[in-house]
Amino acid sequence: MGALHGSQLVCPWHAWEFDCKTGACDFNPGIELRRYDVHVGEDQSILVELD
Repeated sequence: MGALHGSQLVCPWHAWEFDCKTGACDFNPGIELRRYDVHVGEDQSILVELD
């Protein structure tokens, strides 16, 4: 959950920004988000690749 601004995901509670490509937090480099590959299916569904 959060707002997407370009490639930045903004936390709705803390307003911290995370880079969607790297998972890195702009505010605190020691914090990273787990990332997942996402694809758009032929029927326009969003497919998330889980480990």
